[in-house]
Amino acid sequence: MVCAPSCICVNDVDIEDDNGTCHNPCDLYKCENNGNCIPDISQPLKFRCNCTEEFEGKLCEKYHNFCLDPQPSFCPHGEYTCFMNGFRNYTCECSKGFFYNVTEKNCVKVGQHVNITMYFKDTPYSEIFNNITYKEALLARQLIQSAFEKLYGDNLIKLVFNNFTQGSLVAHLELLLKLDSTGAFRTNERILKQFLLDCDTKNIQCFGNLGNAFLPYEGWIATDERCGNVICPEHTICEPIDGNLGKTQCVCKDGFDRIGAVMDEQNRIVQICRDINECDLNPCDTVEECLNTPGSFLCGGIPANATCPEGSIIVVTGPFSYRCECSWIYSGTECRFPLTLILLILACIFLLTTIVAVVVALFRTQRNRTGTYQLYTVPNGMETLSGHLLERLTPHGLDSILYEYSLDSSKYRMNCFHC
Repeated sequence: MVCAPSCICVNDVDIEDDNGTCHNPCDLYKCENNGNCIPDISQPLKFRCNCTEEFEGKLCEKYHNFCLDPQPSFCPHGEYTCFMNGFRNYTCECSKGFFYNVTEKNCVKVGQHVNITMYFKDTPYSEIFNNITYKEALLARQLIQSAFEKLYGDNLIKLVFNNFTQGSLVAHLELLLKLDSTGAFRTNERILKQFLLDCDTKNIQCFGNLGNAFLPYEGWIATDERCGNVICPEHTICEPIDGNLGKTQCVCKDGFDRIGAVMDEQNRIVQICRDINECDLNPCDTVEECLNTPGSFLCGGIPANATCPEGSIIVVTGPFSYRCECSWIYSGTECRFPLTLILLILACIFLLTTIVAVVVALFRTQRNRTGTYQLYTVPNGMETLSGHLLERLTPHGLDSILYEYSLDSSKYRMNCFHC
């Protein structure tokens, strides 16, 4: 250490502790999980940790999130979604609207998902076509697969055989297709219909010994996948731009007016939308209230099925809500619980019980002032009392007799009745 107006460490990367001693930062901070500490003056703490592939963080204390890498090792190229499933474990799958190409190991944009029903009128149905252990079932699949590969070439992403049913031989298929260079949605459908027509009119065995095929009226049902993974702002919806391969735009939903448009970071047109107040057009009956909602409206007032108990009042709390204003007897949200009445009855019972208790107490107090007494088992020498077995005595007089004879004799007793 060199002393100047203040003490500084000779080595720029060293750190001075509270006692003025210089230390290599890697002596003070330890990298975790086999991370390698390297002094680095450009860092706030003058060191950095070189972590192994599985860890990250200032001290290599956190599991590495492989999904945040520019291109995770096990993820395909293109549009994909990555999920961490714990330490060193992650999975990837193609985003909605994309399909994984096993050969090229990338996610391919799907233009349309098609359900196809084809009739092979020259081939009778048999259950063996649904059992791939039979050579007839394998051959039928190979012939159909080969015909579609020749027809669509690289635009055929995947062909799935759902099953075969009867009505001659009916094949139910699913196709994932790219759009051709024109970007037109109906092009692939026209290609297949023209192909089947040529096979029939030119007597070409396009499907080998299965014979020629035809599409019924609803034999081609296509779902547009061009907006599969496109996220549009609020109040807008993705719309493919037909004839412009891979191009989409975000347009206003029903119930909104376009008031402008901007270009987002993907060079996609995004419309700026404003809610239409449908209530200005008086769409509701005159007795109803109109409530404008985002993109729509509602007609309100007191609901037709609004019911409240007798004696209560319906109170409208909004265009489409109400409550019951209870009478004094009832309570609760629907005025069906007689809480007030129950409390009133209990209060009356309590008051009546209290009055009865007070009256009984007063009555007993009054009776205790006088009483009827009976003396029996007269001892010898008390004959003068025998003619007075029943005598009205005040409590004071009785106490005197009891006291007097309790001193002289225990051979008699007095009982008091109705004291």
